[in-house]
Parts: sequence; structure tokens; C-alpha cells
Amino acid sequence: MKKQIISIINNSIITICTIFATICMFANIHFMPSKFTLESQGLTNFKFFTVDSNIFIGIVCFIFVIYEILKLKKKIKEIPRWLYILKHVATTAIGLTFFTTCLFLGPTIDTGFFSLYTNANLFYHFIIPVLAMLGYIFLDKYESNYKQCLYSLIPMVVYSIYYVPNVLLHLDNGRSTAAYDFYGFFHGNPNSIFVFYPLMLCAVYVIAVVLYTLNKKILKK
Repeated sequence: MKKQIISIINNSIITICTIFATICMFANIHFMPSKFTLESQGLTNFKFFTVDSNIFIGIVCFIFVIYEILKLKKKIKEIPRWLYILKHVATTAIGLTFFTTCLFLGPTIDTGFFSLYTNANLFYHFIIPVLAMLGYIFLDKYESNYKQCLYSLIPMVVYSIYYVPNVLLHLDNGRSTAAYDFYGFFHGNPNSIFVFYPLMLCAVYVIAVVLYTLNKKILKK
């Protein structure tokens, strides 16, 4: 019962943080000084995997809260397995956002590492991912197997269907441009897709497996 209450609180906080950060982003609200600013406005913000993965986990956690409350009130016996799997997929996606920011974007961005952790991005890049990963690892107990880790590749594959062609269709003298390769994966060379894309898929799968393994080790019967 105690763990269930903690889970409801954690998922509720993630939902609230997602709503707050998204409002700040779309309304261009700054509550911290920062050198980093997004050039995109309105719906164009959805071109960022960061935004998509955060909204994804926010929606999943909101649905989770509903089911958890129903279970607490004994309206249902169990939270459906598909929702736990969806939570794993969403947590992996937000985990990719977290690790890409701190291990790749942070060290390379010219505005400085901590500029990526200001205003809405404080929630998008740090608070929401950390809460989501800790919540999944320590609170989400369910029956499953390692095969579900493959489902975690879907968000990255779907996003790449937009990102990669968009870069390749807007080359400038055979070079990718920052306007379309806004994450800087290509480094100007379109042929680097043969390196970064398999690498990103491997990274996603590793994150999914590590999250799953920690979940099972910690919450084993």
C-alpha cells in the first residue's frame, strides 16, 4: 500500500512537471537566466525528441495515476500489463533524452553545459527523466520478459523517419546544416548516418535493458 501511494505521488509529480514545463516552453516563459534559448516557437517545438519524449512520459504517467487510483479504490484488480510495457518504452525514451543531454549535447554546446538545465529544460532534461527512471526501477512491479525491450526502439525509429530525411533533403553543398541537423548528429557529413544511427539504436536498447534489469533485480519476488 505504501509503495502504491509513493507511485501515485511520483507519477502525479511527473504529470504536473510535464504540464508546467510544456506551458513554459510554448509560452516562452523564463524563470531562470539562461544563455540557451530555443529558436522554435509553437507547434514547431514538436520537432525535438526532447519535447516528444517528455510529453509521452507525461501522458503515460497520467494514465498510470488513473489506473493506480482505481486499483487503490478496488475498482480494478491489477494495472494492465500493456500499460507497464508502455511505461517502460516511455521511460527508455526519456532516458535517451537524459543521457544524450548530459553525455553529448552538454559537453559540446557553446552556451555551456548547465545552460541546458534552465527554465523548461530543467524539467525536460533532468527532473522528469530522473523521476521517471527511478519510478520505473523502484516502483513498477509486473510480469514480463526481455523481449519487451525491443518495443523501446519504436519511438527512436519513428522519430528518425522524420529527422534523417529532413536533414538529407536540406543539404547545403553536400553538407548537413545546423538548421535541420539541430542535434548535431551528422557534424556536417551526411555519411555519418551509418555511424550515428546504429549507435543511437544500440544506446536505446542498452538503456531499455538496463532499466528492465534493474527493475527486475530490485523488485524480484
